Amino acid sequence: MALPHQGLLAPARSGGITRLAPRFAGASVGLSALDLDHRILHVALGILENEISYAARGETLGRTIGFLIHFTDEHFGREERLMEEICFDGLAAHKQSHDIMRAWMEASLPEIGERRNAHYDDDALAYLYDWWEEHSIREDKGYADFIFHRLDEAKRIVDSLPRADLPSFLASSAISGF
Repeated sequence: MALPHQGLLAPARSGGITRLAPRFAGASVGLSALDLDHRILHVALGILENEISYAARGETLGRTIGFLIHFTDEHFGREERLMEEICFDGLAAHKQSHDIMRAWMEASLPEIGERRNAHYDDDALAYLYDWWEEHSIREDKGYADFIFHRLDEAKRIVDSLPRADLPSFLASSAISGF
């Protein structure tokens, strides 16, 4: 079965080996809270990759997938709220990109590990890596450039937005067993 993203982005792997939580050079948006979100999401992708690589199934994998879906949605909400309050003219297109990824994650991520299909798991993970890299470097760069001369206002807006409860995720995730 083909993944919904097939053909949109090149895989993040070569020779069948995916990369572990790539670091995206130049992906900073200039706001530490949103940059931290990006780093947390990249670490969570690395945890997911480890769980897939070592065939960790069931509850642990489910919690990581649940976290990725939930935290991604919260992060997108923070970005969208910032763009709305700062009157970024690219909000509609950016939100559309977020909505597509939200729908893809909700439809595709729960299938990881459940299908017992390594190719599906690898392709889904590769797509996630590619999408985040492309989105962070290209699309987020658009609002980062826009807010560059309004960083104090943007920081005030972002700092006023609710944050995810990371300690509860960390206590229940795969890394809590280490």
